[in-house]
Amino acid sequence: SYYRSINAADLYENIKAYTVLDVREPFELIFGSIANSINIPISELREKWKILERDKKYAVICAHGNRSAAAVEFLSQLGLNIVDVEGGIQSWIEEGYPVVLEHHHHHH
Repeated sequence: SYYRSINAADLYENIKAYTVLDVREPFELIFGSIANSINIPISELREKWKILERDKKYAVICAHGNRSAAAVEFLSQLGLNIVDVEGGIQSWIEEGYPVVLEHHHHHH
């Protein structure tokens, strides 16, 4: 299955087009996360992916890009509209883009 990857600048410039899916573990979120992102740790993705909506475009992010690539591979096989964010939140922060430090969980 083929899926696109984007970099932090692409995501920042098109942030309104995406729902950000952060697949880091909760303890990692203290370093900051992208506003309005959904957090489903990759360890819980097989159970919880069903909360994702078919009509949304998701940008999947982790710390450095390794876990997001694995998550994207899994989710793209399920037919979700998904892109991988290269370099993870680290790259986003290095580019100077904003993060929120108070993360509100969106577990429905």
